[in-house]
Amino acid sequence: MTDQSNFESNPVSNERRSNGGRGAGNREPGGFRIRLSDNEMKAARSVQEAFGLRSTVAALGFAIRTIGYMLEQGKLDELVAQQRSQMQRNERAPEQIIRHNVNRNRVERGHRPDPFARPSKPISDTSRNSTEIPELITKQDSIPES
Repeated sequence: MTDQSNFESNPVSNERRSNGGRGAGNREPGGFRIRLSDNEMKAARSVQEAFGLRSTVAALGFAIRTIGYMLEQGKLDELVAQQRSQMQRNERAPEQIIRHNVNRNRVERGHRPDPFARPSKPISDTSRNSTEIPELITKQDSIPES
């Protein structure tokens, strides 16, 4: 027989493949990666340092658990109501948002030059020099030759 029978009977190798090459050393096979902004990372580090946690992941978990507990206890009802009222004030119909952005862009565009516009023609030097050239010729013609 081939290696395929060995492949199917070996659960450890199947687990490694399903975890993206990570071994069975992880506590749980699931999980996800997140990308934090600079402000979020700074906040996570300040929570980590304030509570003496070992990692930013621990700080994020602590923060989530704490917020969840405070919500269950009703300690954040006022804050939640305030956030919801702000969201409702900021919500507009999508058409209004699009119109607002288009109008704002039109106003802003009036102050900036159009990069695709054809440049204006410069005043040509030949039109200025055309009046000077006959004068030079007439002056040279009037000079007596020796």
